[in-house]
Amino acid sequence: MSKRTLRLAVCLSLAATLIGLSGSAMAHGKPAKPSCSTTMTGGKVNGTLTVPDSATCTLDGTLVTGNVKVGDHSTLITQGAHIGGGIDADGSAAVTLGCNGACTVLTATTVGGNINSDDGGAISVTGANITGGLNSDHPASVAVASSFIGGNLHSEDAVTMSVQGSTIGGNLHSDFADSVQVTGTNVGGNLEIENTQVPPGPPAPASFVCDTSVGNNLALSGNQALITVGASPACTTANSISGDLRAMNNDGGVTISNNVITENLNCKNNTPAPTGSGNTVGQNEIGQCTGF
Repeated sequence: MSKRTLRLAVCLSLAATLIGLSGSAMAHGKPAKPSCSTTMTGGKVNGTLTVPDSATCTLDGTLVTGNVKVGDHSTLITQGAHIGGGIDADGSAAVTLGCNGACTVLTATTVGGNINSDDGGAISVTGANITGGLNSDHPASVAVASSFIGGNLHSEDAVTMSVQGSTIGGNLHSDFADSVQVTGTNVGGNLEIENTQVPPGPPAPASFVCDTSVGNNLALSGNQALITVGASPACTTANSISGDLRAMNNDGGVTISNNVITENLNCKNNTPAPTGSGNTVGQNEIGQCTGF
């Protein structure tokens, strides 16, 4: 081997060694992604915050500029937290935004994006301001109280769904719950309750819509459990529905009383037939609800 070739080989070997050392240093010097498995009081987290699997994270007045990713079987609790992005809680044990019953002073939590939870545990939202929507498939339960949700509120296959004293900017939709209770709430779009079930064993809480304003249509379809719209022991004022009230193909019974309906009241293919009275209907009463 010539001296020139030898020098070239040594230089290339040295360069490769330096590059390897540089990459190793960068790998070891890379900052860890923010995570939370305890209580964080105040402070700021830049970017995405992760709650590790099977951990519990409490955010008390903490600012997170990005999203929060809640791991499998994990719990997220917030009190006065501000989350710039959304919350991804697929497979989580529980998500509690606002007061979880243990706090004495309620401080609003804000969420800048959507909350998504598939196959998770209980979702509780109290005194929160959510710019986006709340979407949950197969949660243990969904409870929203004294909160603002700018988009849609959708829940499928929850054991119970409760919405009290809140504003939903888009649609409110429940499918395959055992119990649905909506009281004192403003819904900007449609309110749809479908396929409510009768669970085996002890009966589920009664399902009803009370003291609620609906910006478009209120629709009931395919429900196996009794649903009361309007007068019931829980209601103090009539529901106001800017579009139609429709009850179709329900087999658990429907009671419709003392509602103000801007357009049509339309009931078809319900067994037993709906009951009700005292409704104010702006246009037509159709089918089984004629004379209500």
